[in-house]
Amino acid sequence: MPRAQKAVRYQLLTVFRLQNGAGALPHLNSNRIEKYCDGLLALLDDDEASEQAFLRASKLLEAVDEKMKPWREPPERTRAFTTALIDAAGGRKEKPGAITMIPAKVVWFSDVRGYGFVELSDGREAFLHQTVLVASGGQSLLPGHQIQVTTVRTPRGLQVTTVGFEGEEAG
Repeated sequence: MPRAQKAVRYQLLTVFRLQNGAGALPHLNSNRIEKYCDGLLALLDDDEASEQAFLRASKLLEAVDEKMKPWREPPERTRAFTTALIDAAGGRKEKPGAITMIPAKVVWFSDVRGYGFVELSDGREAFLHQTVLVASGGQSLLPGHQIQVTTVRTPRGLQVTTVGFEGEEAG
């Protein structure tokens, strides 16, 4: 590996995988991961094919680096550089979009306990902790109060990550 590319070796490997892997990366505990890795290993076993694949990845890396200059920080340390590489290699099928707020109704919320639950417009319930309320403006919630929320799935179920109140824009 050329000395100049040692600093970006992880990004180079990511681009190599995105350009040469068969489809999206399967979950590590799935049955398809072995087939996926076998395909990449077969390419690496062929010296000429792997050299061409790494040259393609290296050219893409250099093109993205040139396109995004000047850098205040070393590009290999920036999220913008890595994101641009993934996009250029075709690794992201969908562009990240705006977060959608979901209508919800407060089932119950205890200011003393510091948590409660909301019912989403599709009937599912989500846990709501007081820290989300403090970050969203600190209003108190009463049962039946209509709000807008974003959620995330956790091992224990849905959890509210953002709260929007009536007449407030999401942002």
